[in-house]
Amino acid sequence: MKPFAHTGGERFECAGAGLYFEQYGRGEPWLLLHGGFGSLEDFQPLLPLLEGYRCVGLDSRGHGASTLGDGELTYERMERDVEALVERLDLKDLSVLGFSDGGIVALRLARRLALRRLVVVGAQHRLTEDEKKLKLLAGVTGESWRKKFPETYELYQRVNPTPDFDRLARRAVGMWLDAGPSGHPGDVAGVGCPTLLVRGDEDHLVDLPVMVELRESIRGSCLFNVPLAGHVAYLDQPELFAAGFRAFLDS
Repeated sequence: MKPFAHTGGERFECAGAGLYFEQYGRGEPWLLLHGGFGSLEDFQPLLPLLEGYRCVGLDSRGHGASTLGDGELTYERMERDVEALVERLDLKDLSVLGFSDGGIVALRLARRLALRRLVVVGAQHRLTEDEKKLKLLAGVTGESWRKKFPETYELYQRVNPTPDFDRLARRAVGMWLDAGPSGHPGDVAGVGCPTLLVRGDEDHLVDLPVMVELRESIRGSCLFNVPLAGHVAYLDQPELFAAGFRAFLDS
């Protein structure tokens, strides 16, 4: 059976939502947190890099095969969801890899949990001040996303028990633009584990100066700015990403 393919997973109730996860392998655990409108299947290409580890993939609230529930969608709420899964599975000596929205959640989580390692791809610790980027985020709708990324929408429609993509899009945009304490983590000085920050050099959502600021805020972290890659650096330049990731594991 192909891992992370929305087959053979489990679901649990958490604060009004049914959260879906899958796991495979044995060894030290890695928890993988995907980006906006994505799912645990997005990490399929990375699983060979984690051979010998226990890999846990979670569909974020409202995404993939997880239901949205009635409350607001916030990074804080998603952080609590992850904490509930960590407690449920009794994940000790845990490492986390988060992409985009999942990276923001991972940064929030790392302030509260003593993680073994942290990898953040295409995410930053504070809401952008760039008006052009804010306008881009605010303009996303269910319809615009369906037209640009139909495969994402089709997977969601296929696996979600209560699909309502337009509602998810509205909630997601609200989360992206949340400037309050339930949004981006802001102060990340409390992150104490070895941390790899990954940015595609052509990422249109995450600015290099902000990533440098993030690196300087987390003691002992390192910044891997991947050339010739955009927002999804691990797909745009898989060999370069793999080399940097393996070097981080061996460090």
